[in-house]
Amino acid sequence: MVAEIEKLARELRGRNHLEAAGVLTIGAQIARKLGVPEFLQVEAIKVYPEISLEDEWQRQSHRFVDLGFHKELNLTEEKYFESLPEFTVQPESFKKGLKSPLLRETRIPIERKCQLTKVEYLLRGLSQSDWSNDPQKYKTPDLPYTIWTDEGARFVDMPVRDVRKELALDERGGTAADGIDLYIAKPSILKIRSLDFPGTSVGAYDAAYLDLWMDVPWLENRFVGDPAHKSGFGALICSRQ
Repeated sequence: MVAEIEKLARELRGRNHLEAAGVLTIGAQIARKLGVPEFLQVEAIKVYPEISLEDEWQRQSHRFVDLGFHKELNLTEEKYFESLPEFTVQPESFKKGLKSPLLRETRIPIERKCQLTKVEYLLRGLSQSDWSNDPQKYKTPDLPYTIWTDEGARFVDMPVRDVRKELALDERGGTAADGIDLYIAKPSILKIRSLDFPGTSVGAYDAAYLDLWMDVPWLENRFVGDPAHKSGFGALICSRQ
């Protein structure tokens, strides 16, 4: 992983992104010295929003490759990168809350993603779907796409049922799959807050959520009317684009 960071730093330097390249190089040196685990090495290097959308896309797409997503789809690294959409410029209307770009990989089942990312998957055997009462009938696309999220910062410690009533026309509740990709892009997010997923229904009355238990991430479910069982939960909100 450190070698990949150093390779990306060289690519950025070649495109004259000298400041970002310097940050990556220093971070790689620190990660190598401290023996930081592979999955968390890139996360230790703070990149976005100091670098461009193109470079943030590189960072997130390389995390997918580090986890072997291209192998899951029987693609070479090059073909896999070509299959992913690029980020587009942030719409002006999103800047108040939906500030973080996220690359979404929809071709790998969520349970398999949890296995690859060491997330305990506790929804096995339960009925799961996109929220059926979404006012615009959102359905998760079959192909990869990009979105903007609030990383769960806007609605904190609010029952999912109430969050769903507060969504703007260009917003939707984040799904569990959105949340796993956010965790992949930014593993430290669960050190900031646990995440509710208003966009994923589990059974008739529950929604999914992602939490840490003894420093291990767990994907579970709870009743949409329940307050969080501990403080610090945020409902993930995403753009509809």
